[in-house]
Amino acid sequence: MNRVFVYGTLKKDFGNHYFLKDSEFLGHAEVKGTIYSLGHFPGAKLDEEGIIKGEIYEVNKETLERLDRLEGHPRLYLRTKVPCNLGIMVEAYHYSGRVDPKSLIESGVWK
Repeated sequence: MNRVFVYGTLKKDFGNHYFLKDSEFLGHAEVKGTIYSLGHFPGAKLDEEGIIKGEIYEVNKETLERLDRLEGHPRLYLRTKVPCNLGIMVEAYHYSGRVDPKSLIESGVWK
């Protein structure tokens, strides 16, 4: 099993959450980084500058493979293990492309 941190369209009540329908919700969490609006979905940069707020799910291998395809791993988004504020390591997808600094979501929360 893998613990995956989600911060955008995979969160509860968002369009891609159905990918996690068979996964266990472990709680709300935060990771270090910045989040940007890319239009209809967000992109995160995992750095030391800010905080990204999201949710953690425990997913099986098949679900992780489906998430990799959805996120375009490893071309569009890269999956990396990072620490979260709960003291555990989680898998997080971060955007590999350029972002417009004006699209920064200062709150760290994709809505």
